[in-house]
Amino acid sequence: MKLTESRIKEIILEEIENAEKDKEQDQNVKSDVALIKKEIYRIDTYEEYAQILTLILKHDFNDPQRKKIVLRKVRDELNKILAGS
Repeated sequence: MKLTESRIKEIILEEIENAEKDKEQDQNVKSDVALIKKEIYRIDTYEEYAQILTLILKHDFNDPQRKKIVLRKVRDELNKILAGS
């Protein structure tokens, strides 16, 4: 496949659009996390904590690789907590 100047410009524009979408998603995630951090004090029973953790673990990330990364982080944090007790 021959790369023409117009195709190169098209590829660059696609990459810029993708980068902007990723940045926008990151900002949305940060604001969502900030919202949860602001309200987490309202969770005050072990049943509620269990429900939250279960929701997070069962959440569909639409990306199996990202879900594995998140679940590994959860596992690592749990191991740290359990080792300290």
